[in-house]
Amino acid sequence: MKAFGKILCIGIALVLLLSSAICCASGNKIASTKEESRVVGTCAGYDVRYEELRHLAYVHSEEMKAEYGENVLDDASFERELWARVEASLCEHYAILDMCEDAGVKRSDRLTKNEVQEDVDAVVLSLGGLEEYKVYLAETRMTDAVYRLYTAIVSCQYRYYDEVAFEEWEKEAYDAVLSGEDFVHTMSIFVRNDAGEDVEDNRKQAEFVRAEVLGGKTLESFIGTKYNQDMSNCEYHFPRGYMDGAYEDEAFSLAIGEVGEVVETDEGFYVIQRLATDEAYMQNHMETLIDMYIVGEMNLMFEEHATTLSFEPNEYGKSLVLHTMS
Repeated sequence: MKAFGKILCIGIALVLLLSSAICCASGNKIASTKEESRVVGTCAGYDVRYEELRHLAYVHSEEMKAEYGENVLDDASFERELWARVEASLCEHYAILDMCEDAGVKRSDRLTKNEVQEDVDAVVLSLGGLEEYKVYLAETRMTDAVYRLYTAIVSCQYRYYDEVAFEEWEKEAYDAVLSGEDFVHTMSIFVRNDAGEDVEDNRKQAEFVRAEVLGGKTLESFIGTKYNQDMSNCEYHFPRGYMDGAYEDEAFSLAIGEVGEVVETDEGFYVIQRLATDEAYMQNHMETLIDMYIVGEMNLMFEEHATTLSFEPNEYGKSLVLHTMS
């Protein structure tokens, strides 16, 4: 699911905005090496450094291995796909930072810096100490500088909601919840792609569920079975921009009562049925749904800006082979 902040999808387990009372040995930044700090290009006018490119290359390489097999990167065509995925992530991240900065919510603000330090302190504490934090960074091909960059972007995103978006969209969101027309209500079964599992077997499980439902079984009868790894009640009310794009597109395309095709996301497979809007639920969860609408509008705005951006590698950046960096 997408929810708030696509930046969270790249594999960092952020412990955001915890108490400033947390204190440990992480107050000083861990310096990157000269090579790690080397600029490899720009995105939205911001310098992109080797350390960030390396981390994203690692994240998306692992993602592609899980999808296509361990030897996928031996094929030159997949290096091109790897570059495309890395560039998309860079554009997503810098679109958020760029729009926040343009609205006056800056990475350089003291509040942002304090929140970043609090988060690093909390993570160091949760991992058991500074040495364990260094191990975590190494395992994810990350540096302290990259971790702080991404934490700053998330901090700016939350502050943008509080300082800009809520005031701008509160009335529109309230009207949208009242009408219900901009929301969709779904029930879905989720087959998750866990590490080491055969993705095609999971797809077959989802296709089996869909076939059974089309044959007369209720989707609800699969909740709590081995076919479903959604730990909620499997029902959602949400607006555009809030959920994973593929899930969202399928849900809004369905008629009331209709069961869609199996939807593949980064996490696994969904079988989705659209339900009638529950007016009582909408009234009883007004504040939550207003927040969801505003978050959805923010996500759509950031995504639109990302489509206007590109990563512009310098000569050094052009010389790099991504799958060898991780």
